[in-house]
Amino acid sequence: MVKHHLISRRAVHTFMALIAILLLSSIAHGGGLLFVDDDAPSGGDGMSWDTAYRFLADALVAAGKDQVGEIRVAQGVYKPDRDEANPDGTGDREATFQLINGLALMGGYAGIGAKDPDARDIELYETILSGDLLGNDGPDFKNNDENSYHVVRGDAIDETAVLDGFSITAGNADGSGDQYQGGGMYNSGGASPTVTSCTFVANSADLGGGGMCNLQDSSPTVIDCTFNGNLAGSLVATGSTSENATTPAGGGMYNSGDSSPTVIGCTFVANAAAYGGGMTNAENSSPTVNGCTFSDNSGADGGGMLNVFSSNPAVTDCIFSGNSAYSWGGGMYNFGNSNPTVTNCTFSENSARDGGGMYNFGNTNPTVTNCTFSDNSAEEGGGGMLNFFYSNPTVTNCTFSDNSAGEGGGGMFNFFNSNPTVTNCTFSGNS
Repeated sequence: MVKHHLISRRAVHTFMALIAILLLSSIAHGGGLLFVDDDAPSGGDGMSWDTAYRFLADALVAAGKDQVGEIRVAQGVYKPDRDEANPDGTGDREATFQLINGLALMGGYAGIGAKDPDARDIELYETILSGDLLGNDGPDFKNNDENSYHVVRGDAIDETAVLDGFSITAGNADGSGDQYQGGGMYNSGGASPTVTSCTFVANSADLGGGGMCNLQDSSPTVIDCTFNGNLAGSLVATGSTSENATTPAGGGMYNSGDSSPTVIGCTFVANAAAYGGGMTNAENSSPTVNGCTFSDNSGADGGGMLNVFSSNPAVTDCIFSGNSAYSWGGGMYNFGNSNPTVTNCTFSENSARDGGGMYNFGNTNPTVTNCTFSDNSAEEGGGGMLNFFYSNPTVTNCTFSDNSAGEGGGGMFNFFNSNPTVTNCTFSGNS
């Protein structure tokens, strides 16, 4: 089974690369091309690297007026409140980088002064979209009261709106209305942009989606991205939440209201929220999650992933490792008629009070196939898996090994009219 799992993950990443190329090459660009470099002198028209715009905001305004298909952005730091007229910024927290249909924003270029300004390497030539308007952020989200509500925003856009090769950081959605969700990126109104090879790091939101929030039937395609150290609510070491939010969820990504993104080859690491540290899927949101890693995420419930209120994601070839929950479901927590399909996944070294690897509660019936649950732990019940209150998962060809629980069910614990169907599974070394 391990060999099959590795081959499958390799196939996923090959498919991921192919689909990224197809998506980008299929976009019908208008043919225009603009250039942006924060080292450029003032007064550029964006028509070449030598005359590049200095500010990305000016290039977006020009692209909205003319038929522009692509904006190439050189290494550097770009803030949404800065433009030619306001080079030092306006301090407007509502300023954002708004995506546009038919326009590809491409980061990671060498830019002015390089031997080849069109050389592209998103790691070597890091291009940062920052919401830290005053440039004074400290560790653990200190001094971020003046930061942008949303660094990037997509409203009712389609897959031809592309964001590729950027680091998105320091968004702080702590306002009112839609301004308390999606610190790094906020998508609403059926928005389905293509987001590729981006890093969402150290963004925060009072309610949902520190890194990215998808609402109102918004289903972006997110490929080969990293969600690192994002937060929904306040720091949850003690299970506390922010003053303005009752159920902050989805530190890395929050999907709600029939929003079902396609998430391929992404990494969710060290994100935190009261509910669903890595990813939360709520209210009929059923994303496709393929070839992803969820590690060291934390929350009161659902450290790695939370699926709630009839949300049924398809989770394939994923790794859940080292995630923790203050209460239930260290690796994954499924609640309220949510029936995910979990295939070829590994749950290892996750921890919680109950259900270290997976917790299923409230008429929740996931289908779990070809999965491994190993070295997970629960303070009370269900080191590998806990099924509670009319939850009847179908578990096939799975291995439960070396899991532990303080009170019962080291491998699996079934309670209160929960009757799983367990076929061809192995339980060994559980305590």
